[in-house]
Amino acid sequence: MHGPVIGVSLYKKMPKILFCSRIAGKAMPIIFLPPPPRVPGLSPCGGAWRRVWLLACGAFCMALALPAQSQFLEGSHELLGADVGASANDFPVTDNDTAEVSWGRTSISVGEAFHLEPVIRLSAALSADLEIPVTITGGTATSGVDYDSTATRTLTISAGETGGAFTIIILDDKVDEPKETLELTMDLSGVPAGVTAGGSTVATVTITDNDATVVTLSGTMADVVEGGTKSYTLSPGRALVSGESLTVALTASGTAQRGSSRDYTLTCASASGVACTGLDGSTPQVVFTGPSASEVGLTLSARRDGVDEIRETVDLGLGTLSRARLDGGASTSDQATAARIIDGDMTTLRLSAETGDVVEGGTKSFTVTLGRALVLGESLTLSLSLGGDATRGTDYTLGCASAAGVSCINLASGTPRLRFTGPSAKTGSFRLNANTD
Repeated sequence: MHGPVIGVSLYKKMPKILFCSRIAGKAMPIIFLPPPPRVPGLSPCGGAWRRVWLLACGAFCMALALPAQSQFLEGSHELLGADVGASANDFPVTDNDTAEVSWGRTSISVGEAFHLEPVIRLSAALSADLEIPVTITGGTATSGVDYDSTATRTLTISAGETGGAFTIIILDDKVDEPKETLELTMDLSGVPAGVTAGGSTVATVTITDNDATVVTLSGTMADVVEGGTKSYTLSPGRALVSGESLTVALTASGTAQRGSSRDYTLTCASASGVACTGLDGSTPQVVFTGPSASEVGLTLSARRDGVDEIRETVDLGLGTLSRARLDGGASTSDQATAARIIDGDMTTLRLSAETGDVVEGGTKSFTVTLGRALVLGESLTLSLSLGGDATRGTDYTLGCASAAGVSCINLASGTPRLRFTGPSAKTGSFRLNANTD
């Protein structure tokens, strides 16, 4: 004879004890008994709880704690069952728990340096713990670089619970990059038969970058002569992807004037995903649009203007940035130095003199005029050529007139010279004094 099954029936607020014996797998009639009296000294629970003793087969005693009668509704009927004195082989139990398992969210967006806790939910609590292996694979994200390197996690949902979570550490890689993804896949091959997928078993995690896109302008160190060129490279640091865009405003300062009829022009090389506008206008800018836009070359061309002029300067730089979908923002790094445009036109000199001859004892003045005033740092030395049958020192002497930035050299002997030194030097004078012999 197998062990009896003992239960408590709660009906009309009155607990009743029942026996149901099984013999050879067949159920005997249910016997209703009134509740036994309270046993003094054996009740560990007081107040709203009573302790009822159930005596089965005259040899086994089992205690069940029942709520007070006031907690049961009129007309309710519940059955609390307990198997007494039977082994697991006597009564094989079939788990008939059913539930659907699903992700709390199948699409998750997080930033770098984040502890992500994906949630798996059950549509109903189970009577036993449920273990669900989860495989983590990188879509565009890299294990150990963008997230911690553990490839498989096992989530245990405890009996009676309807969900749980595990942790994935999203790393801060300090690298400017587009959004990256990784996939979380539940493995339901080992779960009980009653547990099924309640939706997709795959969740996608999108990692949003927190590092700025650094726009760099670089250029050669050399100056440029009129008629020559100078090269620059403008780069956002990485290739943009679809949906990303970056507009870079350019600045130009210095004494040189930009424009097709002025000192220099700017042109833009052909590059995928790059458009240049207004390079010779008031608002020059370069627009990078993904996918594939990465860098572009710019060329400064110094024009031959046919005008003698001082060296002019040009400093090409970076202005404001406008961006779309660059999650970490954008910043600038101007590595291009200012350049000088070296004039390619000759400075003219003009020698003039007073009209007429000079008699002995008289003087005659000469003037040397430069095509423009020299500036600080510029200098020019002019050698004078003397000819004729008159002898310097015997028939005549040379004298120097005072002028800003002008000095006279070797007027008495040797090769006479005039030196012009900036700033402001433009005109120098000297005189011939005819001796009386």
